[in-house]
Amino acid sequence: MIDLSSVDKKRLAGCVIGKNTKDLFLCVGGIHGNEREGVSALENVINNLKNHSQDINGTFVGLRGNLKAINEYKRYIDYDLNRIWRKSFIDKIDDPDHIPQYHEEKELKGLYKAIHTIIDSFKPERMFFLDLHNTSSPKGTFAVSFSHNIQNKLNKNLKVPIIMGMEKALEGTLVEYIESIGYHGIAFEGGDLNAGTAGQILESGLWIILNTMGFIDSENIPKYSAHRSFLNGLVSGFPLMNEVRYVHKIDGTEDFKMNPGFMNFQNIKKGDLLANDNKGKVIAPCSGVLLMPLYQNKGQEGFYIIEDLTKVSA
Repeated sequence: MIDLSSVDKKRLAGCVIGKNTKDLFLCVGGIHGNEREGVSALENVINNLKNHSQDINGTFVGLRGNLKAINEYKRYIDYDLNRIWRKSFIDKIDDPDHIPQYHEEKELKGLYKAIHTIIDSFKPERMFFLDLHNTSSPKGTFAVSFSHNIQNKLNKNLKVPIIMGMEKALEGTLVEYIESIGYHGIAFEGGDLNAGTAGQILESGLWIILNTMGFIDSENIPKYSAHRSFLNGLVSGFPLMNEVRYVHKIDGTEDFKMNPGFMNFQNIKKGDLLANDNKGKVIAPCSGVLLMPLYQNKGQEGFYIIEDLTKVSA
């Protein structure tokens, strides 16, 4: 029996049951509270799917992430909710003696309970998970998956840059946790959170990913061709298959300041001056392609350097 009554109504963005309940597509928006565009895109897609449930090859469930941070329009309150999906935190969820140190531990518990309630209710034979995000710098439209099979599917159909090796660069992400419990997860970045197109990018990406994973046929997606053309235009000329080579980790004590003017997928050379902190200049340790230069106050990574794998294989 499907029962989602225990899921916080503020967290549940919506549920649309399609032609079968064997396949489940679970999507989260707003795990970072200042990325509200993910919540809006999620809600827009749900509202559309409600009128076409007979066209869905499975069930679609949407969840809101960091509720308090969304309400306050902050990336997080005390700690990044997308960095605490680790055993040390998860093991404390049902510990009655544990006193939370961070607000995000409460959000972790709420989201964890919601995810497992949904999985336990539907008992899917197949589940895909999608985490919607935005960057703080321009031209940041790309996808992350840990599965080679999913990476290949996204490369063939979504046709935006795919970033591999992120599981080695980051710990405690929700996608990593989903993979650890036996399901496939995807993170989709919808460009600059300050750009007026951020919500549209995420909505287009969500529709195309739903199609890529076999949950809805292209002819049943409103303005499918427009979504595809829009995304393809955003990433024209960008490398489509990439791997993480370096992550500049920060903890908030360095007074890290990215130099102005950098953007995602910008080519850089070893020795380029990228940022400054309280120790002085921050120099690129290797040549490559810049990803997610940090232009907001909160964050645990100053920038990434990735390698264009199409050049390596050429």
